[in-house]
Amino acid sequence: MTTAAGLWQHPFVNIFKLCDIDHWKNVARDGEVQLMLDKTIGKKVYRIWGNIPAANHIQLPKSKGESLGLTGRFVYAQIKPTPSQFFMLHFDLLTADKATIRVSVSNLFRSKPIPKERGSSVQLPWEPTQSRWYVLVLDLQRILDEYCQPPEMFETLKAIQICSCITVRNLYTSDKHFTAQTLSREMALSASRDAPLAEFHWLPLEPRATAESTSQATRAPLGLHTQSNMMLTAPRDVQPAKEGPSHQPLPHPEISPPENPVHRYAVTRHTAPPLHTSMQIIEPQAPPEAKPPPARKASKVGRITEKDLENLICTQGAGVGLPAPPPSCIVPDPVMELHHMIGYSGEENGKLIWVPNSRELVFPSMNTIIAMDTHNGKQRFFFGHTTSVTGLAVDAAGKLMVSAQEGKTALVRVWSIATQESLSIMCAHHEGMGVVDISPDGKRVAAVGMDSAKRQTIAVWDISGISDKDGRAVLMTTHTTEFHIKCIRWSPYEEDKFLTCGRDSIRFYRLHRGKLAG
Repeated sequence: MTTAAGLWQHPFVNIFKLCDIDHWKNVARDGEVQLMLDKTIGKKVYRIWGNIPAANHIQLPKSKGESLGLTGRFVYAQIKPTPSQFFMLHFDLLTADKATIRVSVSNLFRSKPIPKERGSSVQLPWEPTQSRWYVLVLDLQRILDEYCQPPEMFETLKAIQICSCITVRNLYTSDKHFTAQTLSREMALSASRDAPLAEFHWLPLEPRATAESTSQATRAPLGLHTQSNMMLTAPRDVQPAKEGPSHQPLPHPEISPPENPVHRYAVTRHTAPPLHTSMQIIEPQAPPEAKPPPARKASKVGRITEKDLENLICTQGAGVGLPAPPPSCIVPDPVMELHHMIGYSGEENGKLIWVPNSRELVFPSMNTIIAMDTHNGKQRFFFGHTTSVTGLAVDAAGKLMVSAQEGKTALVRVWSIATQESLSIMCAHHEGMGVVDISPDGKRVAAVGMDSAKRQTIAVWDISGISDKDGRAVLMTTHTTEFHIKCIRWSPYEEDKFLTCGRDSIRFYRLHRGKLAG
């Protein structure tokens, strides 16, 4: 998780650029260090040569008393070793206990390291078989887990020393698990994704948890939650099953949202064989004065599971805005009524918003949006998202609210704040939904996420017609960007302009004739 202090390090840090190696400002060099042009990749590289590794090296940072302070778990080193020559790489790590541990990688080492108690060094053997470019990836946390006893918690990368004989292009740190196909353009040695020039090698091993498995793990509890909101409905006349070979098994009961008043049926299971006599459905006799529980007030949004959202994106196409389902398909009436929630998902900035012309604050708590009266603490809830809410914005009049959710069912919802009604569902991204904003006049929405090729994309919708009957949001344009946008805001003075803040950039955009000009 990226903290506010380490936000500048996301999604990755170019270490050579950070230390300004072109001017050797915060880099120390000793011995045979030569800047040259590599013909294979067509880029500048640093060749470190010499028989004694300790006397021929590059050290970052320049002073041994300083620290790089890099928090990224993975180190991506673009190197070209020579199998007939020895090389050495040193990485000084600071643990949570403020202990310094040196991780060394070399073809001098012949055996795997043995976990040591309170050791100050870890030696990892690696013998490349070819003289070619490699992307050597070190999982720093896993190294500390496997080779330190007891396991240490990685905090920061303090220093790096690259010793002869080796050629190095660059080094990066990141919290993201990149592959040859998902590397950003700046990190890639080659512009071609089909035939990369570098071979990936992981130390100690590549993490098994991929984005897909993480998404499925996150999705599992949501599926259980959806099933818990469903009730079994059964026919009123149920005949007992007869024993015998000619018996046909009972059909499975249908699963559907309940209708008010709520009818509940007790299901009694017996373990005695045979199986076809193991279930009976009995309708209890309610006393004459019994009344159904009062319906709770809920946001007027249909039950849409994550699987439904995937089908919706595939069948309707990217960018389509859908009107909200009819209010009859609301979350079913439970035995208990939600009165108050304690929790705030504040990992990212900008998700705690005052509603203009009211006394309410809106903020997300996981996949639920809460509107809270600041005078009496009373809360209203907006239900409809299936994963965590990553973006939130309110128009200048305090009438409309837009919200975005993360995951592979990335989408944007438009809400009526007064009625808690979901007015439209908009899909234009494949995953990685980041930030969203609504124009002050409430007519346009801009959102940032990833497309199917994992490129960051800005999408702009026209939502001026969603209040009409069967109104839909219209996708106006999409625009690919490489600046890792973390914030987007519409201009309060010019309705067709907005700005974005990203990595090393603040960019202004103008929406003109259905296209974005930056």
